Amino acid sequence: MQATEIDSQDDTVQIPTRDEALKRLSEVVDFCEHKLQNGRIKDPPNERIRQGWANATINGLKAYLAALRDAQLDDIDTRLTALEAGRP
Repeated sequence: MQATEIDSQDDTVQIPTRDEALKRLSEVVDFCEHKLQNGRIKDPPNERIRQGWANATINGLKAYLAALRDAQLDDIDTRLTALEAGRP
């Protein structure tokens, strides 16, 4: 898959491929999990920072799963199209 370009008024915006997006999402989730497990928050009032990292991890996982679902649907569509093309 190639990256998609969108022309705006002044700049061209490069949209990453699914594989590039999945790689980046994986890096973000790994970083959030590291902060969640190894954060140095000792003060109870600052615990909401740790909760923020947990929420960021959850949101990253949701995005990751949505991208995987899209990839699976694309694969199913490709296979169905091939099956339909092979039949009269």
